[in-house]
Amino acid sequence: MRHVRRGPAVLALASWLAGRVPAPDVALEGAAPRLIGRGRGLTPEGDDILAGMAIGLRALGAPAGIPGERVSALARALCPPDARRLTGALSATLLELAVVGPVALARVGARPCCG
Repeated sequence: MRHVRRGPAVLALASWLAGRVPAPDVALEGAAPRLIGRGRGLTPEGDDILAGMAIGLRALGAPAGIPGERVSALARALCPPDARRLTGALSATLLELAVVGPVALARVGARPCCG
């Protein structure tokens, strides 16, 4: 599995993130219930936004100087405990995997689609 390297692009994004996300108090807890299950298809747009945020946090949190435990807490806040009731099974699974991070993807043998 390819991991994000701390090259110039990642460091630039991390710097941008650090300037916009005050650590350690970011209120994401209310975002998930308002977005999950919103939209059409197997993976509704709201779920895609939440998964993208979780992936972004996992990739850019450490380079932005956000402690690992805080990144994990923020990512967990993006997936409500009742996700499987609020959206479809496929979308809930993908969101859960995004929240857990690359370790979960490696466990199920997933490979990146673009590399």
